[in-house]
Amino acid sequence: MSDFNDIRSAYEGTFVLNAAAELVLNVDAYFITADAVITKIEVNEATGPSVLGSYVWTPAGTVPAGTWLIAKNNDFFSAITLASGTLTAYTKKPLPDGT
Repeated sequence: MSDFNDIRSAYEGTFVLNAAAELVLNVDAYFITADAVITKIEVNEATGPSVLGSYVWTPAGTVPAGTWLIAKNNDFFSAITLASGTLTAYTKKPLPDGT
């Protein structure tokens, strides 16, 4: 995982999700730019149960604008689904092996 300065510099760019939709993109962090209801978060390209509860205390609640969600440990986010709201995804900095 990148450190916070790498994330803020958006090493590989950013992507804005501003619709109720799923975004499949490997990223280190999400910045919530408008109050959002998140229904699913996946890490490390693993499909299956959402890890939303590991990042949001009340998964069914609204995540307020101005919140950073930063991947833990050596994980990276690989998908997120919004029911409403807007976020900016900060794309994953490549590892030395190019992944």
